[in-house]
Amino acid sequence: MAAPRGGERRQLAVPFSDLSGFTRLSERMDPEEVRDLVDELFTRFRARIESCGGTVDKFIGDAVMAVFGAPTAHEDDPARAVRSGLALQRGVAAFNGERGLDLALRVGIHLGEAL
Repeated sequence: MAAPRGGERRQLAVPFSDLSGFTRLSERMDPEEVRDLVDELFTRFRARIESCGGTVDKFIGDAVMAVFGAPTAHEDDPARAVRSGLALQRGVAAFNGERGLDLALRVGIHLGEAL
């Protein structure tokens, strides 16, 4: 029996970002401090992603994966994903300045079709 049909094809932009320098930092901090630092940074990440029209899919360790194009699609979702990645990098730079840290953020964006 065939699976029920539903949904629609969409073009998605899926940025994946991870912190560089996080492991080295976490080795010299208390676990509670690391948790608080990551929680604050991820709260900022969520706000920046959502302000660009994306949705956070998941936080994994020191990484975040977002989706642009679902559940809400925009004609410029790829551009929105790029803008969000740049905003996250600026956010990490500001966070570093506030905290005296030396973290960097790598961002990759996958573009493709999904059902």
